[in-house]
Amino acid sequence: MEEIQIHYQGSRLLFMEEMNEEFTARNISAKTVMNTCAGRKRAYTETKKDADLLRPTGKELQLAGDAILGEVMWRILDQADEPYILVFDADRVFTGKNRESLLAIIEVKRHPEIEGFFSEKEGMFYHSMVKKIKNGKIAEIGSWKGSSASFIGRTAGRNNTELNCVDWWTGSLDWERERRRKIENQDIETEFRNNMEERGIKVNVLKGTSVDGAKRFEDGTLDLVFIDASHDFDSVWGDLAAWYPKIKSGGTLSGHNYDSHENVKKAADKFAAENGLEIKRGPGSIWFAKKDI
Repeated sequence: MEEIQIHYQGSRLLFMEEMNEEFTARNISAKTVMNTCAGRKRAYTETKKDADLLRPTGKELQLAGDAILGEVMWRILDQADEPYILVFDADRVFTGKNRESLLAIIEVKRHPEIEGFFSEKEGMFYHSMVKKIKNGKIAEIGSWKGSSASFIGRTAGRNNTELNCVDWWTGSLDWERERRRKIENQDIETEFRNNMEERGIKVNVLKGTSVDGAKRFEDGTLDLVFIDASHDFDSVWGDLAAWYPKIKSGGTLSGHNYDSHENVKKAADKFAAENGLEIKRGPGSIWFAKKDI
């Protein structure tokens, strides 16, 4: 019987994806049924009698391979202080041998959604790019409080992929003075670090400018660079010029705010044209381009 910890911060899609990744890593068959419970899982791990082990029944059952969990389960995950999920072998669950059919207990660690500028659809697309990278190296330029990193951090760790986050945590150069003034007394860097630690995300924090951060890496060593820093033309162009050589052949250059900031689009399009790249679109405001092999 496996004991698994999965973090949940309000994104159902991310939770389901990370649960499936944990199942795959442990060779747990998709032919399972699950029961979501409130309270401490200790009562179910210490009991010695099958009769004392909660048996999944009725509407709380859900095949793990389905797109979403049942609404009863989500209500428990959203509201319970210490939710957990019992995962049973579907072929044996109704034989009365509950303990033999129990495959895993998933402890759910709940967190509030991180304040940021990333939608769930954008986060899941970012996650899909990172999921393909095994034993690699990623650089995220502009992490703020960690909203975007929270969609990829655990998957990167599971794949033995190094996550590097570069930021100076004083706001974007294109922000108006009033907006920058509001964060003067906030310790955004510490908030970022705490958010990553609480969610079990291992990250190399590189505090400083984007261009200085790029100097920390050898050319051709990164699988993915994701740029979401200052949005004025000169800053975006400087980021692209500094980080593009660091990407290995076949790697990906990507970023955010392609639609929402005209200067980001102008800089990305111009840089792509001059370097023979084809800009493609993800959901929301994400753009990406493959570096030729």
